[in-house]
Amino acid sequence: MLVGRFEIVSAQGRGQYGCVYKALDTQLQTYIAIKVLNSALHNSEQAISSFKNELLLVRQLSHPNIIRVHEYYFDRQLHFITMDWIEGLTLEDKIAEKKLTSQEIIDIVKQLFAGLACADEVGIVHKDLKPDNILIDTESKVYIADFGLAALKNNDNSQSIIGTPYYAAPEYLLQGKVNKSTDLYSLGVIIYQLCCHSMPLRVIVLN
Repeated sequence: MLVGRFEIVSAQGRGQYGCVYKALDTQLQTYIAIKVLNSALHNSEQAISSFKNELLLVRQLSHPNIIRVHEYYFDRQLHFITMDWIEGLTLEDKIAEKKLTSQEIIDIVKQLFAGLACADEVGIVHKDLKPDNILIDTESKVYIADFGLAALKNNDNSQSIIGTPYYAAPEYLLQGKVNKSTDLYSLGVIIYQLCCHSMPLRVIVLN
């Protein structure tokens, strides 16, 4: 039980920067998602600052196709944020099933464009758009998740490359440049994957 309110139900996923859990909000009797920062990063002021910035960034985004973030908490030496819980599958899971019809693909793409357009209006770029960061609920509604890696468009001088090579735009991979087309490139790869069940390019990552 966190902050005397959130009861952890199950672990849902683990990434480079932390874990996501399904939890019960015992005050409201509803399920939520909790994103907990990786304990290895607790001593990094920059990591903590970036984690808090996720809340500040995403709370600028009010759109039905973007997961809503609630609050930031610190309890039991854990830094975490609460978000809407989406009952469903990731787009990665949907693609693996190979059961999507042409109309379902069109509906998914339209919703993704709508969510990204909202982010573009407030100057936010996701930088790591991929099927694993896109959720689809039981009513086929699409949600873009994990804007925690997002950056303001005017932060084009950042040398930190964050994202997944298969979906990253070439100018971002090579030079770290972020612009209006960064997420559109990623969406183009996703559309190709939806239609062809394969990737348009073979990416070799050199250490």
